[in-house]
Amino acid sequence: MAANPWADLRGVLQEQLAVLRDLVAIGEKMSEVLVQGRPEDLETLVSGQQALVWRLGRLEEKRAQTQSRLGTLDGRPAAELTLAELQALAPEAEKAPLAELSAGLTDTAATLREVNERNRALLQGALAYTEFALQLLRPDAGSGGTATYSPQGRPGGTGSGPRLVDGRA
Repeated sequence: MAANPWADLRGVLQEQLAVLRDLVAIGEKMSEVLVQGRPEDLETLVSGQQALVWRLGRLEEKRAQTQSRLGTLDGRPAAELTLAELQALAPEAEKAPLAELSAGLTDTAATLREVNERNRALLQGALAYTEFALQLLRPDAGSGGTATYSPQGRPGGTGSGPRLVDGRA
């Protein structure tokens, strides 16, 4: 680490911002995969996402350690201060770079939240569709009916399940 803890802090914040941007990119790819109905591609994206989340956790630990090296600012340990508080107490030369990083982190985190919310909605829609499709193939639990299709894949049961096609021609 450099002798300047403020420079080290900026470096860690830049790394965190890069990881957040990578998480947004993966989230956008997940949206595409979900919209295009390619669930087989999700596994790779999820494992990449997990690795980035793990990296972000390690960077947060590193940021806390670096921040503690700043000592005491305004009568409080620097490790307990928020980024906005650090920015206000930083030397003049550090204020603008910290403000830029802070804005970047805030904006990127908000974008990530939006992407994650969109993906959550897409996944809920896919799950609802899957449950609907399964319900069409299962017996009606309340009527005691049998499945629309027998285990051999042939029509079976009492006919009490939902009909997909009207057999009259």
